[in-house]
Amino acid sequence: MRGIVYMAFGDNAKKEVDEAIASLEEHCNLPTFVVDEMAYGGKCFGSPHEGHCSGHHIFLPGLVKPHLWELSPFSQTLYLDADTRVKADVTPLFEILGSGYDLAIVPGQAAKFVRDTDFAPNELETTLTELGTGLLFYYNSGVLLWNKNDRTQELFQLWHDEWQRFHNWDEQMALMRALWRSDVKFMTLPQCWNQRTLEGAMIFHDTGNKRAW
Repeated sequence: MRGIVYMAFGDNAKKEVDEAIASLEEHCNLPTFVVDEMAYGGKCFGSPHEGHCSGHHIFLPGLVKPHLWELSPFSQTLYLDADTRVKADVTPLFEILGSGYDLAIVPGQAAKFVRDTDFAPNELETTLTELGTGLLFYYNSGVLLWNKNDRTQELFQLWHDEWQRFHNWDEQMALMRALWRSDVKFMTLPQCWNQRTLEGAMIFHDTGNKRAW
């Protein structure tokens, strides 16, 4: 069964997800599932608001996203961040999963290489050493498509393990290391499927630095 998964923790995020789902429904008819406080079960996984920054609690997506494999009720899942807006029919994306690929993902804004990112210098240095190069696309986890199978289960477990090493706000560097440790066969999607500018976007992802999770 195919479906779309969002996550929403807190009132602001729930409003974002309502708008995100409304944009999805304008273009296609697919079931949706929202991972919230109840679905997530923080007692099992830990509170995603346990991080701190300048004396304030911050949301830690690395505590939640690696659990989406088990939390999703779908055999084929398209995960979309709360601040995405669908601008075209996303149903054709699922054809990728029927053609031998386990997962599909989009490079970060402007298709940065890993070495060009500015998150957590200590984690970046370790990542560059372990990957053996910085000349790899830096992938954004705001749009993820996957088959629920043994290889993707292993990937999400590796993602969890890698994130626990540094426990930083950014979960994507951990995903990079997990991808290169796993046996997952993944496809790199064009930028239009996770795009920061509206023109030509299939999925518009305007973070606006809101972090409204």
